[in-house]
Amino acid sequence: MFDEIFVVRATPHRIARLAGPATILATYDGWSRLDRDPRAIGAATRAFACVLRLGTELEVTTYAPDGATRSSFDAETLPRGAALLRQAITHVDPRYTRRARLADACRALGVPVELLLAPPAPVALGLPSTPPVSPDRPELSPPVSPDRPELSPPVSPGRPELSPAVSPGRPELPPAVEAPAPRTGVVVAGASALGDAVLTGQSAWTIPISPRWVLHFWDGSGRERPPTHAALALAGRQPAIACWWSADEAGFVVMHGSKPVTGHQWGGTAPTTPETTATAGRLLATEFGVPDQALALIGLLRRTDLAPAGALASLFELLGLPDAGLGRATTAELAAWAATVPTAVHTSTMSGLAAVREAVRAQPNALDELSARRPLWYRLLNGGIAVVMGLATAVLAVVWQGGGISGWWVLAGAAVTLSYAWGLRPRRS
Repeated sequence: MFDEIFVVRATPHRIARLAGPATILATYDGWSRLDRDPRAIGAATRAFACVLRLGTELEVTTYAPDGATRSSFDAETLPRGAALLRQAITHVDPRYTRRARLADACRALGVPVELLLAPPAPVALGLPSTPPVSPDRPELSPPVSPDRPELSPPVSPGRPELSPAVSPGRPELPPAVEAPAPRTGVVVAGASALGDAVLTGQSAWTIPISPRWVLHFWDGSGRERPPTHAALALAGRQPAIACWWSADEAGFVVMHGSKPVTGHQWGGTAPTTPETTATAGRLLATEFGVPDQALALIGLLRRTDLAPAGALASLFELLGLPDAGLGRATTAELAAWAATVPTAVHTSTMSGLAAVREAVRAQPNALDELSARRPLWYRLLNGGIAVVMGLATAVLAVVWQGGGISGWWVLAGAAVTLSYAWGLRPRRS
C-alpha cells in the first residue's frame, strides 16, 4: 500500500491565475491538494508546498516559496512541530495507523488534516469540463429529421403526466444529499479582543465572560467569517480558541500568534491519536490556569460516547468558563442573549484601514493613563531625563555660539527639557 499526498498553500483561484491549468483533488482553508508534485506550482504562487509519501516508511519533502527543498527530519515545520514530525517518521507501534501517522505529519507541517479525506472527483482548473459518458450506455435521444420538428406527446388535461419507468438496465439516480446540520461558531480570546474584534471583518458581538477571557461570535448579519479566521485576527499575547458545534460534530482549534498549534474534533472524520489529545489537553489546562484538570481534559478529548456538542460544553465547564450556551445555543440564540448583556460590545463589518484605525482607537493608551496618575517613580524618571536634556541643551548652546550648529538644535533641546520638566508636577487629586 502506497499513499502520496501533494499539497500547496494556495487557493484554486490563485493557482489558476499564477500557475496555469492544474488538477485540484481537494481544497480546505486556503490549501489545495494536487495530483502531482507541487514544487512548480508552489514556486509560481510563491507558497509553501509539501509531499508526503507513505509506503513502508514515511517520506516528507517540503518546498519553500523560493523553491528550496528540505526533507525528512530537516523538513520545514511549525514552531513546535519538529518533535511531532520525528514521531510520525520513526514511531513504531501496531496501534499507530497509517492514517494517524499521516495526520500527525500534516499537523507538524501546518497542513489541514481535512485534505487527507478521500477526495471527490478532481477539478481541472483552466480546462473546459465535459460530462462523463458511460461506455456501455448508448445515447437515448433519437436523431431529429431536419424537416420534421420533434413533437412532444400531448398531455390530457384531466390526467396527470406520469414519469417514465426506470429501465432495468439503467441504474436509479442516487438519493439527494442531505444538507449539513446548522453549525454555530465562536471564538474564546484574551481581553484584548474587545478592541481587536473589528479586525475579524464580520458584524459580531464580543462579551467578557471572565477577567481574562472574552467570547466573540457572529451576530447573524452580513457574511460570517469562519471561526478559525476570526481566531487568527484575535490571537495575541493570549491564544484564541476557535470553536464550532452542530448536531453532527464539534471541535476547536487553538491559535497562537498566526499559527494553529493544536485542535480536536468529536464526530466528523478528523483523525486523532493519543499523542494529539494529550498535547491539546495539557495546553488548554496551562492556558486557562487549571493544571489540576489536565488529566480530566485529556480523558474528555478521548471519549467517543458523548454527543459532540455535549462534549464541547463539558470542555468549557472543565476550563472554568461560565455557562453561556456554549456547545448548545444556536447563532440566533447567542445574538439574542448578547443584546441583553450590558458589557457586550457590538462591532460592525469593516475592512482595510478603517478596521485598523478603529482597533487602535479602541485600545487603552497606557501612556495617557500614566500621565494622568503620575506616580512617584514616573515623576522621578521625568526629572532625571529633564536634567540630562538640560545639560545636553547647554552643550548645544555652547557649540552654537561657536558657529558649529544651527540654533534650531538648541531650541529643540530646550523644548524637550521643558516637556519632561512638566512631568514633575504633582499628580491630579
